[in-house]
Amino acid sequence: MKQIKDPQLLEKHLAKHGIRELFSTPDLPFQLYRMEKGEFLNNELDPKEYFTFVTDGAYQIMNIDDAGKIYRYPESRGFNCLGDLEFATGEYSPYLIEIVRTSYFVSIPLRNAEEKLRNDPKFLSYIIQNLGRKLQRSQREMLENQSGSERVLAYMENVCSNGILKGTEKAAVALRMSRRQLQRILKQQCDKGIIKKTGRGTYRLREE
Repeated sequence: MKQIKDPQLLEKHLAKHGIRELFSTPDLPFQLYRMEKGEFLNNELDPKEYFTFVTDGAYQIMNIDDAGKIYRYPESRGFNCLGDLEFATGEYSPYLIEIVRTSYFVSIPLRNAEEKLRNDPKFLSYIIQNLGRKLQRSQREMLENQSGSERVLAYMENVCSNGILKGTEKAAVALRMSRRQLQRILKQQCDKGIIKKTGRGTYRLREE
């Protein structure tokens, strides 16, 4: 990793994505860094200690479970921020962030700026919106990695009121599958005794 102490280049990266406009707080200590493929951002700009904007490049987030198995998330490109979850929770990140090609970052050291940022309405609004987008993307990816049956049961348990699915057409759109596929899965789960059909297009999770 290399810090680039060129005020004009820093200003170029700030202006490229309108970063200053995300804050009400003036005179924040923005810093510009460049990292190369194979480096890990956590080792240099820990998201708990730096709030970081990705202004150019690509990275991949990975997680290692207790058994040592590595889970890799899809590669991320384009403008984004890192450290929003850590800023919101105050906890260290359980993830590793690997750089997959030469990338540029604008970072704010939180040591002297955190208190100001916690009282910055524009920045807090940005944090909320960004976390919402990430949550939606994470939910989509989770659904895509589940089997059809797992997706349907998770939808009924977590989305449907009282575990009751009403209307297969609407549910099929939400689950991103055909109505015929959904009906086939619902029948299979009924045959297994996991759910019960209670009316036309209405199904309920059986209580354990």
